[in-house]
Formats: sequence, structure tokens, C-alpha cells
Amino acid sequence: MKLDATTVIILTVINVSIMLMILLHTRLTRKTYSGFDVWVTGSAFWVAGSILSYIFRGVIGPFWVIVVGNSLMLTLPICFLDGINRFYAIPSRWWRTPFNIMALAVAAALLYYFTLVSESISARGVVISCSYILFFSRAALEPLHVPSARRHSMQWLLFAGIMPMVVVHILRVRFFVEHPELHTFAEVVAKDTLLIIIMMMSGINAIIISYSYISLTGDRVEEELTASEQRMSAAYDAERESREMQDRFLDMISHEYRTPVAIIQTNLDILDLKSTNKNAIILPELKKMHRAVVRLVELFETTRRREGFGKHSITPVLETIEVAPYLSEVFHFAGDLWGNRFVLRKQVGGSGSIRVDRNLFRTALLNLLDNAAKYSPPDSDVTLDIESGRQSLTIIVTNRTCAGLPADVSVLLNKYQRGGNSAGTSGTGVGLYLTSKIIEEHGGRITLEAISNDFLVTVRMPYETGTKGEPNGI
Repeated sequence: MKLDATTVIILTVINVSIMLMILLHTRLTRKTYSGFDVWVTGSAFWVAGSILSYIFRGVIGPFWVIVVGNSLMLTLPICFLDGINRFYAIPSRWWRTPFNIMALAVAAALLYYFTLVSESISARGVVISCSYILFFSRAALEPLHVPSARRHSMQWLLFAGIMPMVVVHILRVRFFVEHPELHTFAEVVAKDTLLIIIMMMSGINAIIISYSYISLTGDRVEEELTASEQRMSAAYDAERESREMQDRFLDMISHEYRTPVAIIQTNLDILDLKSTNKNAIILPELKKMHRAVVRLVELFETTRRREGFGKHSITPVLETIEVAPYLSEVFHFAGDLWGNRFVLRKQVGGSGSIRVDRNLFRTALLNLLDNAAKYSPPDSDVTLDIESGRQSLTIIVTNRTCAGLPADVSVLLNKYQRGGNSAGTSGTGVGLYLTSKIIEEHGGRITLEAISNDFLVTVRMPYETGTKGEPNGI
């Protein structure tokens, strides 16, 4: 096949059209950055101008073929440079856009004049080549003034690809100046030995420019991924160091905590041994103190098992527990702490078991009872209603409350949220939050409700699969 001007033109238009489709696919399927849309626009103008200038030559009027077609093709280097400036965040200059518009308008006006008025194809060739020299020289050289662009190998590849085409256009200017007698495109094709070269270089440079869009975007994505991985690694190392410091702190606290608790336990054992007459008054009090010490140790161990000190993420160790004796133990222990303020108002006979972490779930229930006693009038009762359905156990804790509850009491389940009636009492606002997390971790549900002067906390826990019914009396 003879490699003539027509063949080169067709191949160039096809190649650039394929690159435009690749760019559009990249725009739709990958993350892109500022300037990419401008690049795609420039490539689309180049394709449209090439089709008008070469494919439709002789089919439509010279205004569309020469003036509009070449003006559209000249927008490629303008859009390319603008996209590069946006991509590298090069500071804008007030004169850039007006200068580009003015230069493009002057080129279009000259093309119009030498096409439809004087009909000088040599002068028209000079205008086209000079315009390409101006716009492509700026596109190749201006970004290299910026260090971030100079450090990028793709920018030097663009420079190496564009500047030879600029040199060829300079030679074409000389050719047109030396041949003012040219009047038709056929005469240009016959005498202009640089035409095929410039067409091939235009297609190659269009491909290089399109590839640079994708390459620069891909490199930016890789840079961001690398930076993100480094930030994640640094955050992980910081978290690991923090966890190690917390573990060391807990080990120290464990030692300092266990020593006085062991002393208390030892002295309680001594008192228990010396109470030979089993005084009816002393013995119950000693048992209360024993249970309190056991509870202190249990509470500390529960806290040590908490993963993520700040996140309060808790991993339960589940076991099957009979409801009736377990709730009886919790109820009596709460009585040891708060006296006879707790009233079991409703209980239903039967049997059933739940699958929970014994210590964690006890902590949740005791926290509910503790809150009910702490945030209610001292002379008021805290009532418990224990109800059993076919599939779940319901525990309702009710206490009288002072003024100050929010309109939506469910916000009290949020971390660090305290009610208005908490003034004058110690606390951080995480008790109900942790309680709700423990219950949810066990597959249960907790709801809050305010009715008149009563505050109700309802806990629903599913029975273990295969067991159902009502708990035995407590």
C-alpha cells in the first residue's frame, strides 16, 4: 500500500479517535484529577477538527473545512497546557486565558481571510504553522518552569515529542514563504515533502499527549495510595504503641489494686475465723463484705478484658446460665450495696436459660440498678419486673426520678450523655452506653422510657435455643 497523504490522514484520525475513547473510558471508570476534563475536551476538539479538515474535505464548504476545522485542532495544545497547569496546581496568570482566546481568534480571522477573501493557500499554511509553533511551544516549555513538572519524566517525554514537530512547522513556514504560487491542496500535497511527516508526527504526538493524561493520572493515584498506606502504617504503629502503654499501665494498676484487695480479703477471713459464736448480726455483714471484695476483683478483670480502651469494644465469653439463680444472685448483691431499696414487684414461675458472659452481663445489670438507686430520691423504691415470654426474658427496672430528663430519653444511651438530674452525683456518662453495648453484644435490646415521674429501663434477652418458658421464683 502506498503511504500517501490521504492514508496518513485517515490513520491519524482513527488513532486519535481511539485515544479519545480510551480517555472517555478512563474518565468514567477511574479517579481523575483537576485538568483531566480539559484534556478530554481538547482531544475531542482535535478529533472533530481532523474530521472536518480532512475527512469532509471536498464534501462541505471551505469555511467549515479550513476555518472551523483548523481552529478546533488548534485548541488541543491550548487545552493541554491549561490541563497541565490545573494538574500541577500552577498559579494562574491573569493574562493566560485572554491571550489564548485572542491568539486563537486572530488565527481564525486570518484563516477566514486567506480562505474566503484572498484565497492564498501559502499564506494560510503560514498562519496554521505559526499557530502550531506558538501553542505547542508553550505547551512543551511553560510547565518546565515548575519544579513539580520538571521532576516528572512524562513531562520530558512530551517535550521530546512536541519540539521536533515545532521544528518541522518552522520548516513548513519557510516552504510556504518560498512557494507563494500554491493555490490548491493538491499542489501542496505534490510539493510539500514535509506534509506526510507533519501528519505522522501530529498523530504520534496526539497519542503521546493522550497517554500522558492517563500516565499522569495513574502516577497521582499511586502517589496518593502510597501516602495513604504510609499514614495507615503510622497510625497502626501509634495505636500499637498506645496499646502497649495501656497494657503496661494496667499491669501496674493490677499489682497496686490487688495488693490492698488481698489485704482486705485476708482480714475478712481472719474476722470470719474469730467469729466463733457466729453472731447473727456480724455474720451477714461479713458475707456482704466478702461478696463486695469478690465483686471488686470481678469488675477489675472485666475491665482488663475490654479491647480498645477508648472504643469500649468488649469480647464476651459466653456460657449457658439458668435465669432464676443468676438473677437472684444479682438482686441480692445489689441489696448488699444499696440496702432494702429494691423491690421485686413481679416474677413469673417456670424455667429458662440464657447464653451470656456471666461477669459482663452481671456488670450491665448492676449498673442499671446502681443508676436507678443513684439518680432517684433516697427514700424511694427501685422496682424490678421480671417477665418471661416464649422466646425472650424481659427485665424492667423502674425508679422515681427528679426533674431534668431530656425530652428524648434514648439519648442517654449515647456516650458521655448525662441527664439533668445527675447534678451533684459522680459519673462520666458512659455507664448506660457501656450497658447498652454489653446487652447488644449478647443479642439483646435495651430501651428507655419516661412515664410521668417514673424512669423505666427495659432489657429484653433471647432465651438460649431450645429453652423457653418463665424463670423460677427469685
